[in-house]
Amino acid sequence: TTFGLIPLFTLSLLAIGVGSPTILCYRFLLAAILMAVVMLFTRRNFRLAADKVAVVAILAILYASTAILLLESYKYIPSGVSTTIHFLYPLVVTLTMAWVFKERISSTIYIAALVSLVGVALLAWGNHTEGDYKRGVTYALVTVVTYAAYIVGVMRSRASKVDSIVLTFYVLAFGAALFFLYALATEGIEPLPTWGSWRDVIMLALLCTVLSDDTLILAI
Repeated sequence: TTFGLIPLFTLSLLAIGVGSPTILCYRFLLAAILMAVVMLFTRRNFRLAADKVAVVAILAILYASTAILLLESYKYIPSGVSTTIHFLYPLVVTLTMAWVFKERISSTIYIAALVSLVGVALLAWGNHTEGDYKRGVTYALVTVVTYAAYIVGVMRSRASKVDSIVLTFYVLAFGAALFFLYALATEGIEPLPTWGSWRDVIMLALLCTVLSDDTLILAI
């Protein structure tokens, strides 16, 4: 639910001309700060073992790639279509766990997977004439792979041994650093023009990033 709220707070920012790099930089930076506060209040150890740094960095890249590609897809296709396509990622996770890691799944799951694909195909195949629709769908489809890879990585890598709050903090901190560099290399970091835009960024950081990612990792 919280991850699905991303368009609610993102589209209004794009509409007033705030660039994607700025939105993502603020979103991840504020989210990392919020997680740092949570770690301090819960007396978590900030130390991350050296053998887990590279894995966490890769997970952060996958998570950040999902964030930017999903946001970019909103520029070309309706956010409802984009988000629905993105939510095919559980299908990719399920098939990856079955085919690569040999988890047993029932024939019912395969039937459900097929129905899901048909449903999303019908949704994405609608009568759309505005903008570069193929580009938007492609961006959304790539997020399916990057987010599924992120989830499988959390489940099956050394990161699975890291406390959920600590892992969330470092994924967001790495992501904030990546988007800071990305913003500097492209459009720069813009000041947010209104209180409403700050409210949207704070909600993006709190609900759609901190809460969604930490609860996802807890679930995994």
